[in-house]
Amino acid sequence: MPAFRLSPTTLLLLKRGLWRGVTTLHRERGWGTSVWALVGVTLLVQIFLVLCLGVQGVDQLLRTRTDLRLQVQEKVTDRQVQEFVAAAQQSPGVSAVEYITREQAYERERKSNPDLVSFLEQFKIDNPFPDTIAVTMDDLGSYDTFATFAKQPQWQGVIDPAFLSQATGQESELRRMLRLTDAGRSLSFFVLLLTGGILLFIVIELVRRRAFLRREEVFVERMSGAQEASVVLPFATEATILLFGALAMSLACLFLILFLLPLLVPALGDTGTFGALRSEVGRLLAVFGPMLIVVQFLLAPGIGFVGAFLGTRGGRGGLVTA
Repeated sequence: MPAFRLSPTTLLLLKRGLWRGVTTLHRERGWGTSVWALVGVTLLVQIFLVLCLGVQGVDQLLRTRTDLRLQVQEKVTDRQVQEFVAAAQQSPGVSAVEYITREQAYERERKSNPDLVSFLEQFKIDNPFPDTIAVTMDDLGSYDTFATFAKQPQWQGVIDPAFLSQATGQESELRRMLRLTDAGRSLSFFVLLLTGGILLFIVIELVRRRAFLRREEVFVERMSGAQEASVVLPFATEATILLFGALAMSLACLFLILFLLPLLVPALGDTGTFGALRSEVGRLLAVFGPMLIVVQFLLAPGIGFVGAFLGTRGGRGGLVTA
């Protein structure tokens, strides 16, 4: 199969177009405001991409961190509890089972909610926390299998049936939240596409203004029978270079925002309420972030060319065309 090669004429056209775009952009410095507009829109694109990953992170946390707390009935022997724990660990979809005594629950509450424990100690209230069994499942889909296991007659004297009913209600609420995350993902994707469209319109308007300033030069080129590519390519080169610069600056701003966010919002810190979500989003950024950056830089020339092609035709470009 013969290798694809550009003709010498096409190569010359590309070189001239690229060189004219670079030199014109360097010579004419009236693009400061435009590039900041591009930075603003591309920063919005970065933020919406992070929000999309955030919605995905919430979805992953809801699906993979399904925890149930089952209350142990009173007057149950340690042997019965250990038998249930051992059997639960063998249940499909269960990743961890832990028996938490009243004393352990009290000490954990002392660390997580010291004000409540101080209140209990101040008024000499007995330990209100029951013995519980914490069950962590691999995913939400494993809940039905575990619920069938826990409802077996041999475990009815170990686990409080009322708490199992509450767990079923929690599972229904969790599924409702997953439907909300699906809706949020669709909305974020729509807004991301809308922001991309706004970015294209900004590029078109930028090219139109620059084409209007050079309308005589463009008019002479078209009247002399120059190929349309020789007219469009310099503007496409300018737009692409500006997009590359805007992408680089917006990424720098995004990294700064992500670095400062835990300081500005303590709940997003490692020990904050949403620390687990921040860690999950960080993991997704580490996996998909480099690919998303590469895709954006690969799309920039295409957006620049489409914006240049549309920007040199119609509208005020009526002065540009013959």
